Order: sequence, then C-alpha cells, then structure tokens
Amino acid sequence: MQTISSFLFILPFCCGLLGLLLAVILFWINKGNWLAARLLGGVVTAISIPLIENALYLTSFYQTYPFLYRLLSAASFCIGPLSYLYVRTMVTQGFRLKRTDALFFLPAILYQLHRIPFSLLTNTEKLQVVERALQETKNVAAEPEGWLPVGWVALFRIVVGISFIIAQFVLLSKWKKQLALALEPGLIEKNAENIRWLNWFTGVLIFSYALLLLETLLHLGSNITLGPIIVLTICLSVLFIAFYLFTRPVILYGMAGLIP
Repeated sequence: MQTISSFLFILPFCCGLLGLLLAVILFWINKGNWLAARLLGGVVTAISIPLIENALYLTSFYQTYPFLYRLLSAASFCIGPLSYLYVRTMVTQGFRLKRTDALFFLPAILYQLHRIPFSLLTNTEKLQVVERALQETKNVAAEPEGWLPVGWVALFRIVVGISFIIAQFVLLSKWKKQLALALEPGLIEKNAENIRWLNWFTGVLIFSYALLLLETLLHLGSNITLGPIIVLTICLSVLFIAFYLFTRPVILYGMAGLIP
C-alpha cells in the first residue's frame, strides 16, 4: 500500500514538474511563431498545475498550509481556451490575439467566484474543510467547499474543456480543407510535420477529455475509486506532449509558406 501511495505521489508530481520545465522552455523559445510557442507553454502549464496539486493531496501539505488548497485550480479551466488559441495561431500564422479572446477565460473567473466562501473562512475553518475533503477521494473531485452544488464543478470543468477542443477540431478540419485547395505547390508536404502534430495534439486532448468525463461520472456516481486513473490520464497527456516536442522540435518553427 505504501508503494502504491508513493507511486501516486511521485508520478503526477514529476510529470507536473516536467510540464512546468517544458513550459518555461516554450515560453522563452523563439523559433518563428513565438506566440504559438507561448500558448502551447500555457497549455502545458494549465495541465501541470492540477497534477502537482493532486500529488500534494497525498501529503500533509494542505493540512500545513490550508489557505493554498485549490488556490491555482482555475488553471484547469484554461486548458481548452489556450489549446484552441494555440491551434488557431498555428493555422493562421498569427502573432497577436484578439481582445475578445479574453472572454474564453470567463469559466476560470467563475470558478474563482465559486471559491469565495472558502476564501472567506478563517485558517482553522479552512483546515477543517481540507481534512473533511481528504478523508474520502470522492470529496476532492466533488469540491463541496464552494457555492456550486456538489459535483457540478468537476463536470463544468470537463464540459468547458470538451467544448473548446471540439471547436479546435472543427477549426483544424476546415483549415485542412482550405490547405488542400491552396495554389502554392507542395504546401501540404512542407507542413506535413506540423499537420501531423496538430492532428495528434487535438486527438489526444479529445480522447483525454472523453476519458476524463467517463471517469468523473463513475467517480462521482459510485463507490468506485477512480482518482488514480484520472491522474494517470492527465499524466499521459503531459508525457505525450513532452515526448513529441523533444523528438520533433521542428514543429516549433511554425508553418512554411503562405497558409490560406
């Protein structure tokens, strides 16, 4: 049992640190489209923060610092928006965002508003909430400490993510059709590696969110403990992105030629 507990701490914690390291590299790298690299770094950061938070549930960290409990959990609501903006920037070869793009992050703001009741508690009261939540893993996923009904936040988080990833898939599909009609010869061949990467990136996120939805529904609606499987799913997403970028760094240079 101790070995399993150690593994469930070490895996997400190390994957989270790996993701943050990769995000730092992406943020400072400048190989053509710096905005796309930074948006991808944002995606990895938004995935990595919940991993580290989940790993700390298996320690006494939140009992020692209860005010830090879920402090950065709003990052998970930014995965979908940042991923969509990354793909849009890649296919349009954009170098700036629109002002209206800020609206994509309203769910993250709403989540922070949901947490106001917890934020207003005293440190002793926060500790009591943390201890109650950590007594049963289902309580961690249900997030009963805010304004929204128990279990709604977990589902809301996944629905927001899936919505943006579906929009990303539609955007990518339309763009590939436009690319096939491009007049410049060899355009698809020049960008084959980037197209393959965007397909894999989008596909892995769609699969991960679909799996997370199923796992969360089972986790909240039964006595089945799927917390470790949920964490493993998120870990695999980080490992996939890291592996692909380290083995195919050419995708960081952006698209070649004038993309329609």
